[in-house]
Amino acid sequence: MRARSAPDAKRIGAELAFIPADAAEVLRKAFPNSEIKDALFVLERLRRGQNTARTRHAAHRLGRGDRFNGGSNSRSTAPAPPRTN
Repeated sequence: MRARSAPDAKRIGAELAFIPADAAEVLRKAFPNSEIKDALFVLERLRRGQNTARTRHAAHRLGRGDRFNGGSNSRSTAPAPPRTN
């Protein structure tokens, strides 16, 4: 079997807090010319956007899209649930 050369990536983003030390070392060896950067903030923003889109999509499918689009349906004026401390 032929050894594959590492792809030419300048930077690699990963959630470094969640990568075991041995896996991080394997990553560094596999991509010796790449800079490993912590992408936690970027990935959290991406997930948040996906969750918002999924919530809007689900609300629209349930006929409750007005809650997320600033509509004035009677359902959107319901009182907020009680807060627990």
